[in-house]
Amino acid sequence: MAMSLGPRGDRPLAEINVTPMADVMIVLLIIFMVATPFFDRPDVALPRAAQGTEGGERPVVLTLRADGKVLVGKDQASAGPALRLALAERLRGRPSEERSVVVVADERLAYAAIGDALRACREAGADEVELAVRSDR
Repeated sequence: MAMSLGPRGDRPLAEINVTPMADVMIVLLIIFMVATPFFDRPDVALPRAAQGTEGGERPVVLTLRADGKVLVGKDQASAGPALRLALAERLRGRPSEERSVVVVADERLAYAAIGDALRACREAGADEVELAVRSDR
């Protein structure tokens, strides 16, 4: 805190120095800008693949976690008919070329669980189903 004597000299005038506070706020802003991309990663270990492509449009994302949780986008869904209904709701109203679903499945899952999810995608009306993988590059 800075203290200066005004023109009267008999009483102190206290002023708050805001420069250190602004410096701290700028550093916090930079830290959050750098750390934010890491917050949205699902805790799914993707299988590796030698080749892969980057998705273009914004597809519906179906996440199958190793602990058995199923997410459609960021909303939790259950397997079976409830999953099919949740996917159909997300795909409804999209043009036919944008009816794609990306399945993000943990590599530790049994093939049967992934097969059931793929079947639910087709029954919900997805025209294209893609499997997400980690690139070896």
